[in-house]
Amino acid sequence: MKKLCITYTMHNDEGTAETCVTLPMLEEVAEDILERGADSEHLDSMRIGEVQRVLKSLASIQGYTYDGFCCAEIEE
Repeated sequence: MKKLCITYTMHNDEGTAETCVTLPMLEEVAEDILERGADSEHLDSMRIGEVQRVLKSLASIQGYTYDGFCCAEIEE
C-alpha cells in the first residue's frame, strides 16, 4: 500500500481553487499515476477512473466542480 498526495483544481461561481488530498492505494495504482500523471487510466473518466471519481466527489462536497489533476507525489 502506498499513499499519494494528489493536487487537483476545481471551480465554482466564486472562482477557482487548488487543493490536495492524501489517498492510500494499491502500489500498482500509485505507480501508474506517478508514471503517467493525468494520462493514467485511474484518472480517466472513460476508463476505470476510480481516483478521478474520488476527486470529483471531494470537490463536490467542498462546493466546487472538479476541473482536473495537477500532480502527485508519494507521501511518507
